Amino acid sequence: MRATSSNLQVICAPCRSCLVTPTSPPRRSIHTSTSSISPRSTTALIHARKLHPKAAPNPVRDFHGKKSELNRRLLTFDLDNTLWDVNAVIIAAEKAMRGWLEVHVPEVVAFYQTQGVADIRSRVIAEHPEFRHNLSRLRTLVVQRSIEACGYGPAQASTLAQAAFTVFMECRHRVQYFEGALETLDQLAGNYTLAALSNGNADIARLGLDRYFSFSCSAADVGASKPAPDMFLAALNRAGVKARDAAHVGDHLHDDIAGAIGVGMHAVWCNFVGQERPADSVAPSATVTSLAALLAVIEDLFSAR
Repeated sequence: MRATSSNLQVICAPCRSCLVTPTSPPRRSIHTSTSSISPRSTTALIHARKLHPKAAPNPVRDFHGKKSELNRRLLTFDLDNTLWDVNAVIIAAEKAMRGWLEVHVPEVVAFYQTQGVADIRSRVIAEHPEFRHNLSRLRTLVVQRSIEACGYGPAQASTLAQAAFTVFMECRHRVQYFEGALETLDQLAGNYTLAALSNGNADIARLGLDRYFSFSCSAADVGASKPAPDMFLAALNRAGVKARDAAHVGDHLHDDIAGAIGVGMHAVWCNFVGQERPADSVAPSATVTSLAALLAVIEDLFSAR
């Protein structure tokens, strides 16, 4: 998510909670990899960067692979549930982390079973409301506080929580891409600037997707989750394009579609499960039922101007 450094990263947006596994059924996939700032504040940040380059950190992480050349039009992509099924990934990652805890901190597993973590999570968010947009920090601190509740000191609990989270993140990056995802990205990257915008903590470089994406930005980077405009505006600013020359691709009608439309971008809804669009939701610029369909849809969107 570099010209200036930032630890890019999105626990996943769809699960919306810490240590609670989602239950939605997985979708068909084939490829496997093992690898709130206000709008006014965002505008000020962008202007500050233009006038005084050292005044504020750049929230965008640049990549410099063979596909990194900036083109005149920008395509931004959501990640979780747009390029892969995140529910299966998080379930597997949580299972692996719990397995590690059973060996190294068995008391905390029993604590989860009897007490749960909802109260601890609520207290952590009350203490650190900014962690709502930094799910890695949120998950790690919830695990740490749970370990502390079992009688461990803060320093030891922090070390154990970090180790457990490392196990979680290793599995979190073992994704199965939806059919046609990588082929579609490869073709689009030859004609457009591609960027990743995610509320979650998947790392583009760790996944090897930096060969397609020129840069990425996360909720943790800007301190705000989609549909807030911060990520979209940061991407437009980095690519140097007008909103009318950019399109966002995502599965979430509120976070992705409403967020992109709200800043003037085109928005393509990835409706892979035949979902009925609510009448009161923001209408997407276009809808696709497979990633392969993006090639023609994106071309039509930009040629229709």
